[in-house]
Amino acid sequence: MVKIKFRSFKSQDTKSIVGIAKALGYFTLKDLKNIKDCAFKDHCVVAEAKSRPVGFIVFKAHKKDSKIHYLAVRRDFQGFGLGGRLLKRAESHIKTHKAKKVVLHTFGFSGNYQPFLKVRDFYYRNGFQRLREIPNGFVNGVDKLIMVKEFN
Repeated sequence: MVKIKFRSFKSQDTKSIVGIAKALGYFTLKDLKNIKDCAFKDHCVVAEAKSRPVGFIVFKAHKKDSKIHYLAVRRDFQGFGLGGRLLKRAESHIKTHKAKKVVLHTFGFSGNYQPFLKVRDFYYRNGFQRLREIPNGFVNGVDKLIMVKEFN
């Protein structure tokens, strides 16, 4: 595995992070636009290998309203703990804002599409719990799962 460096988002990363998300195949066009908008508006940490982005996390850090917006890692860099490391960096930053919890929205249990199962399992392994599920919350036939992680 090549050396991974973590850094703050720069405007020139926009095309790369949107490209990473698009290549995964499950982000909608609206998501791709929101990734770009939220990266500028909120917080974004980029993971890079050989000076090229290979993953990112976009999040909002606020005492009363912290949220993981988007997390994506290039397929060829998945399975090496990179997503977990990005998540931990975001959580550390969120905790500096005295937040007691962080929420996220992901794919619900309406489908057994393999990438959705991997995403849910990833968040459970990283300490998130099911808060509630919204039937057809993303699109017709795809439920939205709202998860929360409470900090001590």
